[in-house]
Amino acid sequence: MPFPKTKRLMIEAGYTYHEQKRCPCGERMELWNTPKGELLPMNPMPDDDSEAISHFATCPKATQFRRKK
Repeated sequence: MPFPKTKRLMIEAGYTYHEQKRCPCGERMELWNTPKGELLPMNPMPDDDSEAISHFATCPKATQFRRKK
């Protein structure tokens, strides 16, 4: 299943908003729970038609937070 493209589609797919935080890079991000219960950092989405973009895609410090395989 492809990742939802908007906030509205995320909600319809079972993602739930958790909280808003500031990333160590300094930018605001929203934490969402995935349908499997994992936390997903997203760039802020002020309205239902906002584009859903993972914060990892735009964060300059993303490599510091990646899980080791």
